[in-house]
Amino acid sequence: MLRGIYMAGSGMVAQQAWLDALAGDLANVNTPGYRRTADSFESYLEPQLARSQNGLVAAALGPVSYGSAFLTDGTVDLPGPMIPTGRPLDLALRQAGWWFAVGRPDGTTGYVRTLALRPDADGRLVTPDGLPALTVTGQPLQLPPGTPADQVRVDADGRVEAGGRLLGQLAVVQLAGPVTPAADGTYTGTPVRTAAAAANPAQQGLVETGVLEGSNVDLATSMVDLIRAQRAYQLSASTLRTEDQLLGRLFQLPPATA
Repeated sequence: MLRGIYMAGSGMVAQQAWLDALAGDLANVNTPGYRRTADSFESYLEPQLARSQNGLVAAALGPVSYGSAFLTDGTVDLPGPMIPTGRPLDLALRQAGWWFAVGRPDGTTGYVRTLALRPDADGRLVTPDGLPALTVTGQPLQLPPGTPADQVRVDADGRVEAGGRLLGQLAVVQLAGPVTPAADGTYTGTPVRTAAAAANPAQQGLVETGVLEGSNVDLATSMVDLIRAQRAYQLSASTLRTEDQLLGRLFQLPPATA
């Protein structure tokens, strides 16, 4: 009977975690470059049951679960819609799996799928959050003093020019393993190569200008999942109450008499 309580309780915890992940996705449905959470469920504490005969294991009957757990495996790397803006410094990437590199305040590198660049007071090209876009050398992209933003151009390979002068090439990086969101709106992952070093021509010319990539959260699908998670949570809560009532009745039974 305690197994039923464990299963119902773990189900409530798992569904609450799913609800939290869905709430985060829905809150960012209009955030450029946002990647929805990759989620899944798995059972845990699965002892193997077997049928015994004459004190020996006669046949395996299979596992029995004691509950479920909600897992987040990074993000879903599917492209979002391209949103035309007409701004030369609004940039997106044509293929999934590739990311722009930006500098974080702590000196580490973060990754984003889309850039809405503007010059800051120091002449660096930065995002709306003030994170500098990094070049293939790992340094922030610096504009010459007095360079107006409307004279800056970016080509399909990420090379940045102003007044006919090459200023640098934006770092476009392919990430491996789970790509996870960070608190500052960037993502973390393991870089495996850059587009500048890619030998395959299909992996070059990835930068598209004048557009931003939208969130890849599908509103209709997420709303359906939200309803499913709410119903599943309610069902687990109802199961927990029933198991608790049954356990209470068991303790109220009179002791057996000889």
